[in-house]
Amino acid sequence: MAMSVMLIMTLVDIENSSVFAVERQLKTLSVRVSPFLSWGPFYIAKEEGYFEKQGLDIRFIQFNNNSESMTALLTGDLDVDAILTVGLLNVIARGQSVKIVANKGFAATDECPADGFVVRSGLVEKMQNPAPEMLQDLKFHVMPTWVDRYFLDQVLSKWGLGISKIMTTPVTNSAARLAALNSANLDVAFFSEPWITRLRESGAGDLWLPLSAIIPNFPMGVITFGPNLLEKDQSGDLGVRFLHAYLQGIAQFKEGKTPRNIEILAAATKLEPALLARVCWPSFADNGQSDAELLSRYSEWATEQGMVDRALRPEELYEPRFIEQAATELGR
Repeated sequence: MAMSVMLIMTLVDIENSSVFAVERQLKTLSVRVSPFLSWGPFYIAKEEGYFEKQGLDIRFIQFNNNSESMTALLTGDLDVDAILTVGLLNVIARGQSVKIVANKGFAATDECPADGFVVRSGLVEKMQNPAPEMLQDLKFHVMPTWVDRYFLDQVLSKWGLGISKIMTTPVTNSAARLAALNSANLDVAFFSEPWITRLRESGAGDLWLPLSAIIPNFPMGVITFGPNLLEKDQSGDLGVRFLHAYLQGIAQFKEGKTPRNIEILAAATKLEPALLARVCWPSFADNGQSDAELLSRYSEWATEQGMVDRALRPEELYEPRFIEQAATELGR
């Protein structure tokens, strides 16, 4: 009996020490997040243990602005960033060790639109077929360095106008933007969910143009790696493991508004579960690939606008080897 007890205790000790060894071997990666639905697969992958199964201890970090996160990425204080701005294009154009490595949402044409331009109440019918003169009299919200400016310029070109021919006012805070529409201090604004649903339900306005109607399949978000994963980890193993788990997060996210997904996303975004059940969720590519040609055209436009040093070729912007290997491992 004593020998049996000792054997059991020894086996338990071995098992515990093995678990401890696995935990000690977890590699820590710092990853930029924001409390928005477009980071949904990140949150799911962490909560469901997909990152941990890849031997990764993921530390989520929120930043006050995009410049802070880009600086952290370049200095090695951040491993993974996830934002598409002209600042990112300039960093790549200037030869810094940063690459887009995967998609983080795209403007799908066949799904409920999660991003688009809205118009305030009172102008909804008039905006069905507006005259150029009417558009020039309206007050538009776009951000100076974000991709919504590009989309609006593409829309205006249909009426022979451009971004320089209209009145634009950047309003960073979404709640303030909604208030500005309510008070007619703004006429047209860019919104993502849950604000499109909030706008509609409050009677403040309606969706004018989903982004998918302007540039179908455009990669609204991107995942970027910096020097830590592009150079210091020469094997590329860490980047592949991160994206492997990310793709698993995408797969679960695309299961839709399940109780488990809503539970995870409600905790991450601080949105009410009932609201999450009503809003449109972002679209993600099953294989995580980004359309580098569309990104290159965006860089051409930004260069013409004087916002980026030079236009970038697809291969300068995008390094697909990490996501391709991760997708292959998962049979996608």
